[in-house]
Amino acid sequence: MRLTRNYEYVYGLIKARMGNRLKQHEYEAILGCKEPIDLSRVLNKTVYGESLARFKINTFEDIIENITSSATNYIKNLISSIPKSDVELLVEYQKILESRSLVNFFKSELRTDDVIAVMSVIPFGSFPLDYYDLKVSSKEKYNFPEFTQIIEHSIFLSKKHNSEAPLLQIILFFCEMLSNKIPKSNSAKWRSLSKLVTCIYEATAIELKILSAQSRITPEITEKWFPLKSVVKETHFNMFTSEKNVEQMISLLKNTRYGSCLEKKSHSNVDYFLKKFPYCVMDKEAHSILAGYPFLPSTVAAGMMLVLVEVRNIKLAIAAITGKLGKLEALQLMTIS
Repeated sequence: MRLTRNYEYVYGLIKARMGNRLKQHEYEAILGCKEPIDLSRVLNKTVYGESLARFKINTFEDIIENITSSATNYIKNLISSIPKSDVELLVEYQKILESRSLVNFFKSELRTDDVIAVMSVIPFGSFPLDYYDLKVSSKEKYNFPEFTQIIEHSIFLSKKHNSEAPLLQIILFFCEMLSNKIPKSNSAKWRSLSKLVTCIYEATAIELKILSAQSRITPEITEKWFPLKSVVKETHFNMFTSEKNVEQMISLLKNTRYGSCLEKKSHSNVDYFLKKFPYCVMDKEAHSILAGYPFLPSTVAAGMMLVLVEVRNIKLAIAAITGKLGKLEALQLMTIS
């Protein structure tokens, strides 16, 4: 048993995983599969091969379950390999990432034809699986009242306004929680993790405001959906506060850190842009973190984000194989770096 818990070891795990991330040609090979056995053969040559080899694969759902389980175990291994004093904050960051999956789950329940939302639901250990079961009442499954209130109120507002925007309060809630827990220090150790939380918050704020504008929800109403005592509230862009034009909002992003996630058709296909945007931000921020001084809590956060993005890519490819999405559409929705 390995007794040492340090970031040097974790960085080695993440760099090894990065070196074996699926490439464009591998996603194209996946899209060329027709049966589960074909896909299993392609994935056997990847980091998922060892996990797949241990189980009998009969359906595409078996493969999805297997790769999700493999990713969950990888994240558990990362967190269990860091100093114990930092574990709590990384578990909280994991919740931020999985809260995106909760939002996608609620989207898919409110709009049953949203295949992309369904394929972007990726449970990886932060929450019990009954969080993804609407048959179980909120009070039974959510373990603290404030979270129950956020969930129920977000769903209520989403139905009221016929918009997905209010659901994003769930992600903002977890950003707020972790932001309040990160030590207020100028050290690179905590500054870099705080920066990641801020980026997730800002990207979610942008998404919320664009979705609200699409649904003709006034900025005055939208502002109420941000945490009242937010530590990070002042970081979301003031330029969006009164802006009501969706195209103008997207144009304003060009000269920000998120401009690199814009594509030529972002203005003409806003829905497409929004479905890809949060994962593009995760991918770029993860690479930015790993290009800097690596032995930090944010190193683990970056590793988590890259795995989440990759599993979503594979699930989108499976949606295309099974005829739920067009193959070109699936490829365009992926975040491949």
